[in-house]
Amino acid sequence: MARRAERATEAVFVSKETAAARLEISIFTFDEWRKTGFIPAPHINRGQILRWHWPSIEAKILAERQSDEIDPCVLGVMNMQKDRQRTVTRKRPAPVSD
Repeated sequence: MARRAERATEAVFVSKETAAARLEISIFTFDEWRKTGFIPAPHINRGQILRWHWPSIEAKILAERQSDEIDPCVLGVMNMQKDRQRTVTRKRPAPVSD
């Protein structure tokens, strides 16, 4: 019963900061997820006022989890690793002569 009352007072339309806080991610990560489509576009877009429909965010994330797509965090790490790969050439030690 307490959870139901608590849920009733939660905002349905949330700002980017609130959504990121609820997801326990940074605003930067929220923006990246938005760019990749992992999080839907804002439902309210009036000038500088952007609000997301929280149930839609939850539904989108749950739908992504059920699909075969790679998690955007994992994809980002994979892309970062490609960018950071280096070729290392080792010099062979000179032969030791007595």
